[in-house]
Amino acid sequence: WDAFAALCGHLRAGLLGGAPPDPAADIDWKLLVEASSYHYVTPALAWCLRERSDLPPEVREYLDAALSLNARRNEFLIEALARIAAALNAIDIEPVLLKGAARLVDGAYPAAKLRFLGDLDVLIPAERAQEAAAVLKRMGFDAIESAGWNAAHHHLPMLRERDWQPAIDGLHDT
Repeated sequence: WDAFAALCGHLRAGLLGGAPPDPAADIDWKLLVEASSYHYVTPALAWCLRERSDLPPEVREYLDAALSLNARRNEFLIEALARIAAALNAIDIEPVLLKGAARLVDGAYPAAKLRFLGDLDVLIPAERAQEAAAVLKRMGFDAIESAGWNAAHHHLPMLRERDWQPAIDGLHDT
């Protein structure tokens, strides 16, 4: 619990401008990093602690690497979103970005590299779903067979790009 509370305190201070947890408090860095990983906020924690001078060197290296790698990954995701939107626009479909994909480009975070996401969620009209999937398949996206059609969640099978693997967690239809 202490690690989770410290994680929340550091994120609140770094992202919302509050007071950070007491710097004199005994921090179990291993548990703090583990909690950030469990909750998929390690890049954000790294950014929030970037100016802290008392980080152990191995923690600093780990957090710097996590932030740097996530920044590169998000650059690829933003490029993929641009290609996806352009391809869908070319067939007169205006996609709506959902969840993490929307947050990646809307300026909600001080920097896009803070947001960790596992896939891209895109909303399209239901009657155009098969056409949109066909366009993305021609671009190099393949359906992940195990994902299958999920009528309960209203989306097509997950698509993954062959070259470097960004995934579209289904084209959600309206």
